Amino acid sequence: MPDERLAPEQLISELEAIRDDTLAETRSGIHGRLTFGDKSKPPGARREVVAVLEMLLYPERRVPDVLARRLESIPDFDLKERTAHQIREEIEHAQLIQKMLEQWGMDGEKGWREPIPELVKIFDYIESLETLSEFFSTFLMGEGLFLSTYLDDMQRGDPDAFSPYLMAALADEPGHIALARDALLRYASTPKIQARTRDSAERLLAMFLGGYQARIREFNATLEVAPV
Repeated sequence: MPDERLAPEQLISELEAIRDDTLAETRSGIHGRLTFGDKSKPPGARREVVAVLEMLLYPERRVPDVLARRLESIPDFDLKERTAHQIREEIEHAQLIQKMLEQWGMDGEKGWREPIPELVKIFDYIESLETLSEFFSTFLMGEGLFLSTYLDDMQRGDPDAFSPYLMAALADEPGHIALARDALLRYASTPKIQARTRDSAERLLAMFLGGYQARIREFNATLEVAPV
């Protein structure tokens, strides 16, 4: 680990490069891919679409809670305000997913009550981080991976099936990444904090891969045992 302070921009570039490598790995398909079923059927009649939304409910609902608990420790009002704005957007995302599922006659709470354990561990880890720099590093990595692995696949594969959630998430996620980046510019200020920030980001990436693989396993298992 470096014992000299980096310019925050340099640290962010390093983290983004690591994130992009992980993204390339997931998009290569070696961990499996999401599929969305027969497009001639309505979305609510396709277990593939339902299962994806059920999986995504937990992170969309947990993120605002995680951010809200950290809000009081953010000293800068501009970042505090942007964090509060993200909290509102994440709540809206969760509400959209729940509404879509319920309109299709599904249990809108299932993904929250029965989350994949790996996802729970990711958010428990994020909440355990002590510094704002470590905390926001996980959002820089996780939001960027989420945007590219899930939303892009949904947009390319079958955007109509996931509207209006997809439209809202695609519009909001770049701002969430920008918030995390700006927070690191502000708070990744010392060699010690930068080293801890790098560690937290790399651990989040490893956990993300585990969570992604678990989502694919859970997705496939759900399709096998629980047809619509």
